[in-house]
Amino acid sequence: MKVIIHMIITPNGMIARGKKGDTSFISKKASRDFMRKMSAAKANLVGSGTYRETLRHGNFPYKGLNVVMTTSRIKSKWGNVIFTDRSPIKAIDLFKMANASTVLVGGGKINSSFMKADLVDEIYLTIEPTIFTNGIKLFDGVDFEARLKLLDVKRLSKDEVQLHYKVIRRRSKSLK
Repeated sequence: MKVIIHMIITPNGMIARGKKGDTSFISKKASRDFMRKMSAAKANLVGSGTYRETLRHGNFPYKGLNVVMTTSRIKSKWGNVIFTDRSPIKAIDLFKMANASTVLVGGGKINSSFMKADLVDEIYLTIEPTIFTNGIKLFDGVDFEARLKLLDVKRLSKDEVQLHYKVIRRRSKSLK
């Protein structure tokens, strides 16, 4: 199983403004690309903030299996959505049971916890030409260190680029 972080960020690594997660800085083109990839993945895992933001925009749930990691008790009103407070490794087990081959992961704290658990295979970062300092970071709440190998750079517009990285494993770990 391949685990991919796919996020739209500022050059200084922010994924949303303020504590509530305002993503109005994201262009329509970058947003469409992100939604297309989330829909194509058929397996998505997000944190509660990302869940609330996608719900607000009417993009949730995506096709396929969706897992929302949250400590809140929420009953799903959709058959393809699971709310859980499991650890990253236990959350991945939900996708294994569903025979998912690729899982897209997103959210500041979620990204960090999956990186710390050494579960991420690739990272896609779409860089928006905006900088602010008050908000949610790409990686937040958990300390870790990882090496990356650049696989591709794609220009989305005159001012936007998408970087595609492979995460270099710190230790051998198979999720197959």
